[in-house]
Amino acid sequence: MKVLAIETSAEMCSTAFWSDGEITVRETSTANRHTEFVLPLLDELRAQARFSLADLDGIAFGAGPGAFTGVRVAASIAQGIALACGAPVLAISSLAALALGGWRQTGITTQLATLDARRGEVYWGLYRVEETGETVCSLSADTVQAPHEIPAPTMPWCAVGRGWEVYAETLSLRLRPTCDASNQVRYPKASDIAALAVAELRAGRGRAAHLALPVYLRAPI
Repeated sequence: MKVLAIETSAEMCSTAFWSDGEITVRETSTANRHTEFVLPLLDELRAQARFSLADLDGIAFGAGPGAFTGVRVAASIAQGIALACGAPVLAISSLAALALGGWRQTGITTQLATLDARRGEVYWGLYRVEETGETVCSLSADTVQAPHEIPAPTMPWCAVGRGWEVYAETLSLRLRPTCDASNQVRYPKASDIAALAVAELRAGRGRAAHLALPVYLRAPI
């Protein structure tokens, strides 16, 4: 199985190609200038991994929540590629991918993933990663809230994502995570989007391009 993945919901512009368990990655930190970097990165990825669009079994993108422009960029590119090659699209939660990255770093199965939503709020989601790392189960719907409104998990858990850095005093001191990996795992990556997309494809959850939509959680500005 071959999957192309794009993740541009935060400051990292990330692309990945998953081919039967092997992952090739091209990514860079762009300070949200994704429109300038994502297509050149995809060209570099295709040259490095030596694949054509006709090879793809699926195209995945980080559907958010996250930066509105970044999420739209990933969605539109994934939809365009899918229309060109006829492959299904998979819209993967960027917070779920962040949680998977936290599990890879720490081995802790419960991850509370956050991203800075600005305006004094965070995007957050609580996830459990299965022991194999092949699937990630949502324990709460992805939500946007003020940091002081996030409930503390009742089981051992790990903090990941940029939201912890931005709102460190409110989040860490109040919620007291079992493990804080937010400095090591700050943003979702396309490699984790691809891994989650493979499981979705195997379960038959690929969608037509026009049905794979971004997740904003609040009105775009």
